[in-house]
Amino acid sequence: MSKESVLPQPLIVLREALQPISRKLRTRLDKPPRQQQRVLDIVEFSSHHLDMIADNVNALADEVNSGLGKVISDADAPDADVYRAVARMEVHLDGLLGGYDEVRQASCSVTDRKVWSLLWETYRALLSKVQDFIDELTGCLDDPVTALEKRGLPTEGEVVLPIAFRLRAPPQFDELNRCIGHKTSELEAANEAEIRGQAKAEAATGSGSTLLVSLLAAFGLGWFFGGDE
Repeated sequence: MSKESVLPQPLIVLREALQPISRKLRTRLDKPPRQQQRVLDIVEFSSHHLDMIADNVNALADEVNSGLGKVISDADAPDADVYRAVARMEVHLDGLLGGYDEVRQASCSVTDRKVWSLLWETYRALLSKVQDFIDELTGCLDDPVTALEKRGLPTEGEVVLPIAFRLRAPPQFDELNRCIGHKTSELEAANEAEIRGQAKAEAATGSGSTLLVSLLAAFGLGWFFGGDE
């Protein structure tokens, strides 16, 4: 007896829509930056990017949960609705990729190099998690029987497989905040635009507090399984 899975049409469309996004993400993660741009103020630069990361990651989780999850849970959803939901998710992924590229293209002084490196690693860690999620999702759609068996779920009848999209602040994030605080203190100690330095310190601290302590978006993938002699 072999198992035959029947994917609802929205899930078939989802698999097709995610494939080019997965390829783009994998390519962009390792593609060398084309140009160098000098960064004179690493505190301002980093604070700006931490705000960008927080905004895009929160929006991305919302789109996966309330947008994509809602559409694919409707077996009668039109193909266009699935593509639109994926496109909305891709907008915020592109925001993260754009920030990642900008950081990699940045050139800074030797004393600012550690902050730059931690910011780059933070972007890459988050994007790698997104890549893992997409790989898991497409893997489930390509081979639902194996995905269900790995999770100890039934492979007969109508089955829903819960999928969770989790993003947490990577380990580099806390150290990045500490380094930004240290750089800000150095600016103040040297009396270089003390008021501006205090404002940047507040901005950096604010970004740290809003970034992803824990985000969870979850939805279910549904199949119908029949037996073949």
